[in-house]
Amino acid sequence: MRTVQGQRPTVRLLRRSRICYKGLLVPSFSYASFIRKPTVFSRGMNGFLSVLILIYLNIYIDVCHISIVPSQRWKRKSTVVFNIGYHLIWCPKYRRKVLIKDVETRLKDLLYQKAEQINVEIVRMEVMPDHVHLFVKAEPTAPPHWIVAQLKGYTSRILRDEFPHLTSKLPSLWTRSYYCETVGHISESTVKKYIEEQKGK
Repeated sequence: MRTVQGQRPTVRLLRRSRICYKGLLVPSFSYASFIRKPTVFSRGMNGFLSVLILIYLNIYIDVCHISIVPSQRWKRKSTVVFNIGYHLIWCPKYRRKVLIKDVETRLKDLLYQKAEQINVEIVRMEVMPDHVHLFVKAEPTAPPHWIVAQLKGYTSRILRDEFPHLTSKLPSLWTRSYYCETVGHISESTVKKYIEEQKGK
C-alpha cells in the first residue's frame, strides 16, 4: 500500500460505491479509502477507527468470497493521480481511402509502437479506409495536439517509405486537422463501444 510521507494514518471518506484497499477495488462495500494500513500503536481516534474498519473489511472479504481485482481506472505518479482519456480522429489527405489491407495492418503496428514510446496507452483503435479512430489515455503532461503530431508524423514517414503508392497519390499522408474529445469515466464505455462498432458500418 502506498504511504504518504509525513502524513498520519487517516481514513479518507470518498463518495464511491467501491472501496480501494491495498490498491485493489472491492465492489459494493464501504466509502473508505485507506492512505496506509495503520498499526495498533496509531495515535488518536482515526487510527482506532482504521483498525476496526480493516478488521471488518478482512472478515467481509473472507465471508463473502469477494474476488479482488486491481483497479485500472487511475494511474499514479509521485505527485499526481490521474485518469485522462481522449477520443481522436484524423483522416488521410483528401479523405482518400488508402488505409486498407497491408497499409491498415502496418499502420496499427506503428501506432502501438509510437504510443508505447511516448508513454500513451491506446485503449481502443479502429482503422477505416479513410479515417482513424483512437481512444487513448495519457499523462497530464502530454497534451492532445502533441500526441496527434507524434502519431501522425511517425506513421506518415514510415508508411510513405514502405508503400510508394502513397507518395505518388498524396502530397502528404495525413491532413493537418483532427478531431479531439475528452472522455470522462462515465462516457468511457460509450466511446469504446462506438469505436468497436465503426468497422461494421
